[in-house]
Amino acid sequence: MEIREIVVLSQNVTLVYDQLDLKGIDTTQLKSLIQVEPGPNVWDTPDLIVVVYPPSATVLRLAEQRMTVTLGQQGGRVGQEPMWDVIEKSHGLVTALGSKLVAFGLNIDIGFVLADADPHSLTRRCFLRDAETIQDVLGGELVSFTPKLVFTRDERIHSLTLEPVDSERLKVSQNVHTERPGVELPGKPELSALYLSEYERLIADVSALLDREL
Repeated sequence: MEIREIVVLSQNVTLVYDQLDLKGIDTTQLKSLIQVEPGPNVWDTPDLIVVVYPPSATVLRLAEQRMTVTLGQQGGRVGQEPMWDVIEKSHGLVTALGSKLVAFGLNIDIGFVLADADPHSLTRRCFLRDAETIQDVLGGELVSFTPKLVFTRDERIHSLTLEPVDSERLKVSQNVHTERPGVELPGKPELSALYLSEYERLIADVSALLDREL
């Protein structure tokens, strides 16, 4: 299997807290987390706070007990600034109000463009041992199959989904979930390095899975 192109579609980090006091959060402080021109746009409601930092379209979202920082730009780079600054500084503001971290997740969506294989048939061959029986039960032809793999590695829960998009493109989504008593968010350099490491391992894992006939 030859990969013609790899595109990072979306990347974000989600932090889960024991509680989140939206009323106590100063949106003025959120706007000044990083210096950008033009200034950030803020949506503030009783149930939701969203801050968008141009020009990279980094989005900070706080709702219920979660804080999510998403880098909206697509491309080939992983873990770009100002994503890590926003995570570190907004986490500091939230914990200063008494919130305690319960878990955090690293999320990434990647687009693979395959040069010599159809993602629909490739995922069926690699992950379905007996597609014919399934088709007999369904009474129809199986057009597409989207496998989801959940596994533990390095004390983290990984959730990996491979979704065929068309005759060339395969969308791969991964969540790496860390949850344990007394969990702490790694510092900015460590978190950035962990994210990049998981991304590189993901590329290698998907390539190895699709290169073999299971």
